Amino acid sequence: MIRKILLLFFTGIALLSCGFSPMYSKTSNTNFEITNVEFTGNPQMNNFIENRLNKYSKISANKKFNIKIKTRFQKISLAKDTTGKTTDFNLIGNLDLIIIADNSGDEEQITSFTENIIVENNKNKIDQTNYEKNIIDNLSQLLLNRLIFQLSKSK
Repeated sequence: MIRKILLLFFTGIALLSCGFSPMYSKTSNTNFEITNVEFTGNPQMNNFIENRLNKYSKISANKKFNIKIKTRFQKISLAKDTTGKTTDFNLIGNLDLIIIADNSGDEEQITSFTENIIVENNKNKIDQTNYEKNIIDNLSQLLLNRLIFQLSKSK
């Protein structure tokens, strides 16, 4: 019993003294600031992305971006049963990122990101609608991660 306690104690000390920190403990390790954002497209995706981008507008950094974001969401029927009802959908989220130069206002760089997922149709329409809302949020999070990565590596 004492041996287990000592082992646990020394393991704890070893982890604390070696500089271990969780990988995602720092929420914002970016070197850019978003000064102006303009959204068009899917309202649910735009709200999700806008709420998460707010923290990048309060950072003071050397790289400042004015951006336009165009989002699209598509629900495409992939397979149908013998009665003609759709059994599988392909849900596609698109994000077009337009970076605008600070001085001239001209479009500097246009980048497009796409994420998709294939889902089965649920017989319960309420569950299907809630599931699709969750998927839209998940696709928006994936697109946001790619957008932040793109802005981080931009000059």
